[in-house]
Amino acid sequence: MRKWPLLIVLAAIVIAPIMWRCLSVPHETLTFQFVDAFNGRPVRVSVAIHEYSIAYFPAAEKLLERLSLFTPAPSSEQVCSDGTLPKVRLAKHPRRQTTIVCSSSFHQTAAVLSWNGTNRLDAIGLGRAFTNDPSYSLILHPTNAIVTVPLYHFSDYPLN
Repeated sequence: MRKWPLLIVLAAIVIAPIMWRCLSVPHETLTFQFVDAFNGRPVRVSVAIHEYSIAYFPAAEKLLERLSLFTPAPSSEQVCSDGTLPKVRLAKHPRRQTTIVCSSSFHQTAAVLSWNGTNRLDAIGLGRAFTNDPSYSLILHPTNAIVTVPLYHFSDYPLN
């Protein structure tokens, strides 16, 4: 009878590092600069950031959400008057995707999808299925941890 508590403690000690490893995700911190695609000047934008994760165990995650022990990352909205969104923490993991939707007056709404350390610009709203194809999306490479996002005017980006 005294073996059961010892086995339970031992199992918890073995399972805890495995769970820690599964739940810990490497991150990178980037600054996004939103500019006009043709003249390179900063653009005032409204930005909505949403992080989406694919659960390892969806049923367990839903149960933990119902018990209020686990909450998904909340969406955030910001207005960048100088066109700079500083220090955004992005997960570098194949099961995590961060979407940054930016809108500005006289410019098309653009979505920057960050997935597994790659930042892609979805300027025409095709969604994730097409942004993994390089012919439909522009890969944004950070320079000194700054990602420059070009925003196109409504009339300068014709859809045929």
